[in-house]
Amino acid sequence: MTIRTRLAGALLVAALAAILTQDALREDLSPIRHFISHLSLGRWGLINCATLTAAGLGVFLLRAHLRRFDAGRWPGRWAAVTGGGLVIAGLFVTDAPPATSYPEALTWHGQLHDVGGALTFLGLFATAWVTRRLPYRPGGLLVAVIVAAAWVAASVLAGIAFTGEPPRALPAGLAERIAFFAGVGWLVRLAFTTPQPSTGGRAAPSRPVPAK
Repeated sequence: MTIRTRLAGALLVAALAAILTQDALREDLSPIRHFISHLSLGRWGLINCATLTAAGLGVFLLRAHLRRFDAGRWPGRWAAVTGGGLVIAGLFVTDAPPATSYPEALTWHGQLHDVGGALTFLGLFATAWVTRRLPYRPGGLLVAVIVAAAWVAASVLAGIAFTGEPPRALPAGLAERIAFFAGVGWLVRLAFTTPQPSTGGRAAPSRPVPAK
């Protein structure tokens, strides 16, 4: 395992820990109802902006490790989509949801953030799918299904909650966190448990021992 791969895994683990810490300490938002992105709102929002950006940089660092395997270029490409989405989501603050202490508005940076969020979850699903055989153990397919199902559920629940009058208290945030933690957790597993290939993702052939 290279130093870059260790750093990638450490950044991703730190990002997950930072989100859990914010969920525990922020009293203005609910981890059950509100998305991870909403932690970027308010006076402490820069912490979450930095968290998402650092996670994106961690995924970019992981690309070099994934590109050495026989699965071709797609693991690295989808990791780039995931990392790019996280960086965009971190740099551009989301718009506030209904029924919070923050003013509702439709802004350009909120729309860019939504693009980053969509790229993030698309990338997490696709990366888990194309790397499902890399650790040489089952799990990637299940992670891909969890990411897709939980993200769709989060989107539907958020749509129902936001269109209600008053907005309903539905667990959209919990569903999104399940998708996010499953997808990023799979990347952490790839960083720390996938063996480093010797040549192009395959073990180097052993050299014959010359006869004496």
